Amino acid sequence: MNKILIYNSTKDIQVGDHLCCLYKTEEDHHAVILPYIRQGLEKREKVIYIVDTHTANTVLAYLRDDGIDVDFYLEEGQLNLLTANESYVQDGIFNPDKMIDLLQAETDKALAEGYAALRVTGEMTWALRDLPGSERLIEYETKLNFFFPNSKALAICQYDMNQFDPELLLNVLRTHPIAVIGTEIYKNFYYIPPKELSKDTEPSITLQYWIDNLIERKEIEMKYQQTYNQSEFYRDLLSHDINNILQVILSTAERVEIEKNLEVIESAVSSIKKQIERGSSLISTIHKISQLESSKVTLESIDAMELLNKAIKSIIGSFSSRKVKIEIECILKNLYVQANSILLDVLENLLHNAVKHNQSSTAEVLIRISRQVKGEINYVKLEFIDNGLGIPEEKK
Repeated sequence: MNKILIYNSTKDIQVGDHLCCLYKTEEDHHAVILPYIRQGLEKREKVIYIVDTHTANTVLAYLRDDGIDVDFYLEEGQLNLLTANESYVQDGIFNPDKMIDLLQAETDKALAEGYAALRVTGEMTWALRDLPGSERLIEYETKLNFFFPNSKALAICQYDMNQFDPELLLNVLRTHPIAVIGTEIYKNFYYIPPKELSKDTEPSITLQYWIDNLIERKEIEMKYQQTYNQSEFYRDLLSHDINNILQVILSTAERVEIEKNLEVIESAVSSIKKQIERGSSLISTIHKISQLESSKVTLESIDAMELLNKAIKSIIGSFSSRKVKIEIECILKNLYVQANSILLDVLENLLHNAVKHNQSSTAEVLIRISRQVKGEINYVKLEFIDNGLGIPEEKK
């Protein structure tokens, strides 16, 4: 099963997940825990709720108010409520290994009974009562990260932020791959895998993880900015060019309505066809750009001269009503380059602009080809020199 990378709600939580829930209000507690329990029951998973601050009767009342048929699930054995003394603090002492053994035994039992998995949630306030072994709480949370990924179980550890010390909660965050803060679920980038976390190396490991997370966050922000810029580019491109196309079609249609003669209609049909071709070309261009941005660029050996001649033929055909003279100045033989099919689009675009924006009676373009070496890499240089006026200085 592929792990979900983004957690939008408790519905995204999967078998093998280990979460902490840090909450301040009862409303937030209900908003996270009640759907978590309901989803487990609906998925035919065995659900264990370990009570502490809330009594069993209080939790059952919450579930009933949420529309869950509590009595049915209790009778079936699919829903089970335990106290801290029946789970975490058996025999009056907390032993992380013994608690994990209990989780393994309950998982095996649930599977044997025909349930899909074991879904657990526990209130951790028992650890605040200075019970023997409670100082091993973070050790326990760390060891759970060895247990859950390879099990048919999942869990949410509940921490009331009003009662726990911030220093302990920092360690809670370090030991949970997924964190629920209030009602929002996050893939926790403060989490440190248990294999790398020890008392001797904790500060240096934590520092390195935080540095790595800063770098990763920066990369994410840059990708977000790039995506935003691309969306703005597409928006401007579409709104400007498509609007122009539609405006031409509209004005052409209005002219037909006014003049209503065969010559005007024929001219209008021809104009509309050109605008449709223009729109189709625009869509094709955007598709090619998006393909370049979303896929890895692959290069192959391509005959650049063959592509260049193909581009010249295409441009001359496109401007059949104009005088166009395109010459190639090249002494190189076997002009092969590492490129792909987009090279043809580049060549056509350069030639198209050189002719389209040329006000001379004959549009002349000289393509000068030479070889260059930069950084011990061989390059082919193509210069497109035309007899147009060029771009005014104030518009460059």
